[in-house]
Amino acid sequence: MTLLQLVLTRHQKSVLWACALSLASAALSVGVLAFIEQRLLNTPTADARTLAMLAGLLAALFAVSSTAQLLMRKLGQRVLFDLRRTLAKRVLDSELAQVERVGAASLLASLNSDAEQISHALVSLPHAIYGSAVSLGAFAYLAWLSWPLFLCIALWLAVTVALASRMLARCDAWFARSREVEDALQESYQGLVHGHRELTLNRLRARTFYKDELCHHAEQARIYGLRADSWAAINDSFVNVMALGAIGLALALAAAT
Repeated sequence: MTLLQLVLTRHQKSVLWACALSLASAALSVGVLAFIEQRLLNTPTADARTLAMLAGLLAALFAVSSTAQLLMRKLGQRVLFDLRRTLAKRVLDSELAQVERVGAASLLASLNSDAEQISHALVSLPHAIYGSAVSLGAFAYLAWLSWPLFLCIALWLAVTVALASRMLARCDAWFARSREVEDALQESYQGLVHGHRELTLNRLRARTFYKDELCHHAEQARIYGLRADSWAAINDSFVNVMALGAIGLALALAAAT
């Protein structure tokens, strides 16, 4: 069993509650949109009762979504604590030869950045569930309104997902290379701290270590991280543009029909 599976098993009830609240939040979002379309856009005037119902739906949406986010962030910090504690316990229970084979730098990277990345991924889970549920609800509502319009938008989004997936694959590849360099960078930091006395006495060795090792690894980490972030930024911009394009396409097709 992996560390993430172990932690999720420990906090299964909290994760399920957060997922359920995210689904409820998505259902309320779709309900608000349907309510606006049915009760506000299709009527010449809105009475006080209609506005009160809209305010109630918005208040319920705020309460449910905030509860889901707070619960997941609390869980994320708890998971981060459990991951660090579990990793440290496994290191203590491991044989010395195994620890030396893995390397102190890799262990430090796992205790620090890897644990935080897993925690952040877990915190973003409600956003993914919310977005997926809202998208499915919106697609179902669109299919109910106009089947040809639904097919056109579905084709547009399928192309978007296919191209965005290729960009994300490039982003993940550069992130993987950045993670490999991080181990080497952690090792350089260790050498800097543990060998400080020797480096202070031998200035030539210090300059060589600084230029050829530490700066080299830091530069590699910068380059790989920049390339990964660049592909992520391009992907985000592409998805936003295609989303606006989908809205424009829907309006154009609706006007044409």
